[in-house]
Amino acid sequence: MPMPAIRPTTTTRVRHFLRENNIHLAPWSSLEQTYGRFYALLMHRKGDTRFCRAGCKSLAHATTQAVTENHYCLRLQNKKA
Repeated sequence: MPMPAIRPTTTTRVRHFLRENNIHLAPWSSLEQTYGRFYALLMHRKGDTRFCRAGCKSLAHATTQAVTENHYCLRLQNKKA
């Protein structure tokens, strides 16, 4: 399966996760703002088992997908070298 030329970064995936949880950040917000809001959301919802099962599962899937795609691309680059 060919890989797309442009893939979302982990930060892009975190921003998407925040948007899914009704936290909207300006596109130019810094990494500190992005991950600060992400951390605040996780701390605010840490006792919410429903959130942890559904939300964290979708974020874990997205992050795992990003790592897998990056690993696949590195393997392709190594084969070409």
